[in-house]
Amino acid sequence: MFRSGAACRPRAWAGRPCPTPARGRSMRQDTIASMQARALQRLQARIRETELAAVLIASPANLRYLTGFHSNAYSRPLTLVVPAAGAPSLLVPRLEELQAREMTRLADIRSYVEWDEGSRAGGRLDAEWLALLGEVLAERALADGRLGLERSAMGAAREAALRERLPTAGWTDAGGWVEGMRLVKEADEIENHRRAGRLAAAGLDAGFAAARGGASELEIKGASLAATLAAGARQCPDLAVAAAGNALVGERIAAIHTPAGSRPARAGDGVFVVLSASVGGSHCELSRTIVVGQAPTSVQRRLFRAVARAHEAARALVKAGTPARDLDRAARRALAEEDLAQYLPMRTGHGLGLAPVEAPDLGAGDPTPLRPDMVISIEPGVSIPDVGGVLWADNYVVTEGGAEALTAYPVEVE
Repeated sequence: MFRSGAACRPRAWAGRPCPTPARGRSMRQDTIASMQARALQRLQARIRETELAAVLIASPANLRYLTGFHSNAYSRPLTLVVPAAGAPSLLVPRLEELQAREMTRLADIRSYVEWDEGSRAGGRLDAEWLALLGEVLAERALADGRLGLERSAMGAAREAALRERLPTAGWTDAGGWVEGMRLVKEADEIENHRRAGRLAAAGLDAGFAAARGGASELEIKGASLAATLAAGARQCPDLAVAAAGNALVGERIAAIHTPAGSRPARAGDGVFVVLSASVGGSHCELSRTIVVGQAPTSVQRRLFRAVARAHEAARALVKAGTPARDLDRAARRALAEEDLAQYLPMRTGHGLGLAPVEAPDLGAGDPTPLRPDMVISIEPGVSIPDVGGVLWADNYVVTEGGAEALTAYPVEVE
């Protein structure tokens, strides 16, 4: 979006409140628990179909999806033991036991310590986790069965230690099982994606207002994040809110993953702000590029219009059944018509969910057919070394016949 800085105004949709979870509301705790129970049932059905005794879930995002438990720090091992039938067992460090009990409705939550007193293995972190996991598997008569585990999330060292402790167990990789379940969202998840988009819109307003005043990249980023979180505190007081983002100015936009620095916004500069906000764990990604202090040049207008065409070319293909990679191909064809395809140095987008980047991959290598209620971010752009660029991300939920917007922010050239 190329606009003069004077056009940065608060938007009505950025202030819509999130409903307070209460009796009769869709996000009440029993509804959330029902979503998680259905997910566990689907996972257990697959465990039985593949004739496994249990699956060990280690991915923090998958743990959150199945139980509601999440943490700010994942340096310590976490494991959800999901048997083919019966209730799961959650293993956490003692530090997070209270949090796990408050966030979940699981009946069986076990914890391990990181000190001598009451330890199982001298307080050594991984040894304590392994000892507790061995106890739970033995207690539930699972230690000699065929077990699935998320190899990538667990890590090679912990997997090797687990295999050594349970030499009679059989093993298979269950990585991707839960991620596949997470591809299609439920109605409450989609609404949280939409809420996150409204918070991010408030953040963009604040960031661009700071840029109009000559702020540095770090100050623009700080203003954006502060406004996003403040909007979350006002609008969604009973839902978990988080935010991350970046801001770049001028020629630095060409390297879009460069951390924000001290470069100030000057008249005629492009200013890029991207925000990843989440509500109840459901993420959005919203970004725009504006010009501050003066009208955009003819070159800047050309870049914006080319990116707008690429975005629309990709968006127009969104519907159930379209291969994910086709969106990337459409965006690149649109940029090629402007002789700019070589300046799109990334895929055209990706899925969104409990992580800010999820499947499907809107790149040339992913043939996954889009399905109704998938949530995706379409974000083509051009990044030209020593010049800068234009980047634009909006989010959509896939429907049978098209795309429903989950984010709303102006895109006009002024």
